[in-house]
Amino acid sequence: PDGTRLIASYADGEGPLPAVVALAADGTRTTLGRGRAPALTADGSIIAASQDRLVKLNGDGRDSTIVQRPGEELDQPQPSPDGTTLAYTAVRGNHFELRTIGIDGHGDRLVLSWDRDRFVYRWAADGTQLYAIVGGSWDWQIWEIPLGGDAVGVLASGAAAISDLAVSPDATQLAFTAAPALDYPTNRRQLYVLNLKNRTVRSIDVPDTDLSQLTWTDGDTLLVVATSVSADTPWFFPAPRSLKRVHVGDGTVDEEKG
Repeated sequence: PDGTRLIASYADGEGPLPAVVALAADGTRTTLGRGRAPALTADGSIIAASQDRLVKLNGDGRDSTIVQRPGEELDQPQPSPDGTTLAYTAVRGNHFELRTIGIDGHGDRLVLSWDRDRFVYRWAADGTQLYAIVGGSWDWQIWEIPLGGDAVGVLASGAAAISDLAVSPDATQLAFTAAPALDYPTNRRQLYVLNLKNRTVRSIDVPDTDLSQLTWTDGDTLLVVATSVSADTPWFFPAPRSLKRVHVGDGTVDEEKG
């Protein structure tokens, strides 16, 4: 949160779980422990998934257990914006659950469960709900998931694939990258921005690209990972990628340098 380091998960082949590595702004690199999907809390603590546990990495090779669910695979820990609550996923066989627990390990509860296994989610800025990509065989959707017991709402549906989503810092817009329909072999994912107040959606064209991960840098600007695509040469390895800066207000696109 303070911009001093980046936390990465690195599969080094030395164990069943990847290493969790801190990359500092000054260029130093430190291995903090092992786990999947590491996430930073508001106070700088690092949470990671370790098979049937969620753990807090202490930076000295040890970890402390926040929650353990024997026989289940825990993943995707994400702290709430105020740092008091942790959302995570739990899988047993074909059964998939989204759960929340206090960062102190108390108050574990079920939010929802279903049989779809492709799931990416983000917290709302006020911590009262989650926004999630839910994948199906072809009908990929974006859900609004209240944490107060209200029904789940479907914000978008019918996409051939949805890759990523991000909520703007002012909580008024939700950006996502999606392929609107099957278009073999390119199946190009495009950029969409949903206004969370009036629920209107508009697309922003980034020509000749297939878009994947994205993040907001401020209330009007997105950084998006773009892969160059061409109808004449749909298969090219390694695929040339670049980082695009998209200005949501006027729809203009710049390419990042450096």
